[in-house]
Order: sequence, then C-alpha cells, then structure tokens
Amino acid sequence: MKVKQGLLIALALFGRADAAERINWIVTDFPPGHVVNGDQAGTGIIDLEISYFADHLPEFIHVTKETANIRAWALLKQKDGICIADAIDLPERRQFAVYTRLPSMAALGPQLLTRRDQAARFAPYRNAAGEIDLNELAANASLRAARTSDRPLGVAIEQFTSNPGQSRLATLPTSRQAVMMLDKSRVDYAFGYANEITYYRSIHPDSAEMMAIPVAGQPRILYTYVACSDGAIGRRVIARIDELLSQMNLPPPYFAAAGRWYDPEDFRELSAHAIWSR
Repeated sequence: MKVKQGLLIALALFGRADAAERINWIVTDFPPGHVVNGDQAGTGIIDLEISYFADHLPEFIHVTKETANIRAWALLKQKDGICIADAIDLPERRQFAVYTRLPSMAALGPQLLTRRDQAARFAPYRNAAGEIDLNELAANASLRAARTSDRPLGVAIEQFTSNPGQSRLATLPTSRQAVMMLDKSRVDYAFGYANEITYYRSIHPDSAEMMAIPVAGQPRILYTYVACSDGAIGRRVIARIDELLSQMNLPPPYFAAAGRWYDPEDFRELSAHAIWSR
C-alpha cells in the first residue's frame, strides 16, 4: 500500500487525518498501466493518471492499493470510497458503481498479438481492412492462443475465446504471461494491447519482435473512465473529477506521457480520436 507523499496537506485543511475523506485507488498489476516493479515502477499510464487526480483533489487522502482485477470490483461493490481509474463502462457494473460522465483516458483497444516472424500465418484470416476475421480464424484448430482471465477484452474476442471449440487456448492470470509465452513461441498468438508489447520489450530488449493486428468487430479506440463505489464519498469524488475533465480542452499530462508506450503512428491515431481533440 502506498500513500502519495505531499497529500498530507489535507491534514492542514481539515485539522486531523481522520477528518479528511479517504479515496482508495485500486490498481492491478497490468503494465504499462500500473507498473509495480523495476526502475519504471510507479510510472505507468494509470499511475500517472491517479497522481494527477490526487494533486488536483487535495481535500481527500489518497491511498493506492494493488489487487487482482476481479477483487478490485468486489471491493468497490462492498465499500464506499473505492475508486478505479481505468474502468471500462459495462452495464452490469453500473448497478453498484458511479462513473465519470466523460472518459478519463483513451487507449487502442485489444488486438491480436503475434510475433512479427509469424505474421504471414495470419494473412489468410485478414479482411480487406487488414483486420483479423475471428470466424475465419476459428476454423484453424492448430494455432495455439493465450488470453488473460483478469480483464474483459471486448465482445468479439470474448465470444471467440468462450467457444468450447477453442481447445488450444491458454487462459492465464496476467497479460504479461501471455506476452512472455508469445515471445518464447509457446503460443502462436495472444489477445491483448499493443502497448503491452512495447513495455515487455523495454525490459526484455532481446525479445522477439512482436506486432498487434486489429480484430474485426472490436472498437479501435477504447475509452476508460473513473469509477467509484456508489456511496456518498464515491459520488463526491466523481463529481470533482467530472469538474476537472469538463474543463480540459487539451490532453492532460498523463495522456501525453502515455505516448512512450505506443508506436508513434499508433499514438498519432489515438490522439486524433481522443475525447480531448473534439
């Protein structure tokens, strides 16, 4: 558990530590979103987003806690004052969570990841737009695949991976393991995010060159929101963050910093579609 230094200014505002309301930011080990270990610890995309909101909401005490994604949502459902900075807006979650009105971050959505030296194997399954047609891919039972069990990957990919016929699909606890298996040629492809490849190669520079291929039926741009528990504290936090987001007409610093994890062309595309460029 980490408490952001400098935020104890809230004590001066409220007199006592227990007089300030506490926000528990729940993060998962999902680099480059949240980076736990190594020289880059604390510099992930979501780490910087949380730091930005913490700096601009000094009336709250901000605490960061790490857990598995499924556990994060269970905590948010059970207790007030729990927030998640990279929340995908799903109808079932709105039964117990409140979301910001505007997205707080934009990312390229989940894609098919493979080694660059294996790209030709996927050419028969790409449509005219260059996207992977999962219906066509499903006909090849010899290819080995991997995905993480810890987060949703979009309707098209979820339907594909839930098909009982996908007997050569490895479901792993973390997406980092899926990328590692791809690097070691233990699987032929994985479903994940392009910036996961960039992060993996930053700490394993001798790893195989990998690439991301868009998937038909998947949104190219994925917007995420801040979600908090639907209680008095959670609603106050969301109202304050909505104020901040509504005042932005340029990408905030944490969005610009995300560019280091993207191919420059991909980041230009992402920036052009981002909510702040409207």
